[in-house]
Amino acid sequence: MAGPGTYRKRSGCLKWLIRLGVIGAFLFAFRYEISLIADLVQAGVKLGLQAATQFAPAPQSTPLAEGEQPAESGVPAEEVSPTQHLPPAEDLLRQSLFITFNLVGCFGLAYFLVYIISGAVIPLEPGVERWEMFRRFYRYLRGWRFPVLQIREAKLAPDLHAERPASGGVALVDLSSAIVLEQQRLSRSAKFPFTRVRGAGVVFIDPSEKLRSLVSLRKQRRCSKQILAYTSDGIEVKTDLTVTFTIGQPASVIKVAYQGDPYYYNLRVLKVDPLTSKITAIVDELEEEDKRTIHEYAQRFLTFMDHSARLEPEEPASELPPFQVDEERIKSAVYYFARNTNDGNIEQWSDLPMQVAVETFRHIIAQRRFDDLYLADHVDIFAFRDEPPGKFPLLTEVKPEFFRRLRYRGVVSFQFVHHLKGRSPAEGLRLDNRAFRVSPVQALPPAPGASMVLRERGIKIVGADFSEVVPTDEKITLRRMENWRARWQQQIELYKSDLERQAARIRDEARSIKLNEMIRKLLGYLQQEGYAADPLLQQIVQTLEEILDASTTRRLTPEDTIRLVNTLQTRVVSDGKTKKT
Repeated sequence: MAGPGTYRKRSGCLKWLIRLGVIGAFLFAFRYEISLIADLVQAGVKLGLQAATQFAPAPQSTPLAEGEQPAESGVPAEEVSPTQHLPPAEDLLRQSLFITFNLVGCFGLAYFLVYIISGAVIPLEPGVERWEMFRRFYRYLRGWRFPVLQIREAKLAPDLHAERPASGGVALVDLSSAIVLEQQRLSRSAKFPFTRVRGAGVVFIDPSEKLRSLVSLRKQRRCSKQILAYTSDGIEVKTDLTVTFTIGQPASVIKVAYQGDPYYYNLRVLKVDPLTSKITAIVDELEEEDKRTIHEYAQRFLTFMDHSARLEPEEPASELPPFQVDEERIKSAVYYFARNTNDGNIEQWSDLPMQVAVETFRHIIAQRRFDDLYLADHVDIFAFRDEPPGKFPLLTEVKPEFFRRLRYRGVVSFQFVHHLKGRSPAEGLRLDNRAFRVSPVQALPPAPGASMVLRERGIKIVGADFSEVVPTDEKITLRRMENWRARWQQQIELYKSDLERQAARIRDEARSIKLNEMIRKLLGYLQQEGYAADPLLQQIVQTLEEILDASTTRRLTPEDTIRLVNTLQTRVVSDGKTKKT
């Protein structure tokens, strides 16, 4: 004999037992009213049968046999009408209304309780979402199963009811993800558009929709190693590229103003301190197509004299959830279709930033010589003994240009800034409404004919960088190092020669100083009487004259020292002649 657990294991057994129990309780509770309805139905059936018998054609008469009596015709003497068994009309109406009221109240209360419970299972705002949750919860109680999708970090968790028949579904989306739903069939009675995007929360999926894609709203990073490029002098180099991008953050807001006359080529980007709102730098980094677009808006803004707006920060203050869910940007990114010519596979939108980065890097490197990246031909190895070099093109020029080009190929917004007196902005000025008018934030659209594929797909570039650029051929590196070593060795020899000249000059200057001191001491000695005609002194003076005859010594000896030597010679000679006389 099967135990009670056997029935529970059978599919739907317990459900049918519960249904039969509810139906039995209902029949027992309303047995009197149901008996009245049964009598009404029975009387109606009898009336129908009697009417059918009354209007039926009479049978044909047959001749009577000899001695046979004809049968009596007409209504029997005692006829019973079915309507006599009906309950009174007033009682019948009252009991019918009582049954109807109980049925409506019972089902109404059941539906109301299901509606309340469905709202407590997942808290939702009253409206369409609450009604959708009620429908699915009611279907679930009736035995229907639908998929419940849990989406975390743009990844789909396994569904417990995926193997069962599904009619619609519910998606639970976390704060860093978004989903794209697409209609499987087009009809005028469709509740939702062909494509819709939903962010964090509970998303109800219509039976006519399918999950098109999952999108991560966080910052994403892609790295590509061993990227090859050619310099302008034909040297093949390699490097590693890194790109950081997102579609879950608002676009960067740059500040733009005219630097001079109001022409498009005079538009400049203002670097503003977010804390003090002061201009820290004025740079020319916009493409010509973007300058023309901003110039058209700026002329309208100046013509119609719109009100000044608040100065927005260039980058969002926080990168934490909740992220921005821009439906148009997400649609543009998801519906990006590109086929890889190498393997024929369809590439995703997240592969596009790295492709653009590789193209941009190769274009920048192709415009420079390899030696210009490091300035190896112009580096003076003795010029930076005390402090590091101040100019390194690979860090100060090439990498900033690489990031700048990628950034302006992505999603960018701008605010046009105009001085109330028509003056050009300058570094150190504070951007406030008392001196400047600021336009509202405007999205910078893709310029026609320009390569703005990232901007068209709604992708924002957060960062871009590359590693050291080295030649692929090691022989080139060795040859370059030998050339640099020979050049630096030549600089060393020149530097040593210069040091030797400086040392010789220092020695000559020291000799001249000592000579001047000796001559001054001799002059002091000659001031005494009787020493001028000393033969030893005359020999010393003669030696001094020979030393001064040398061009180097005469050039380094001051003129007053030369005059002192001449005076000394004159005095010694005159004193010698006087003594002889």
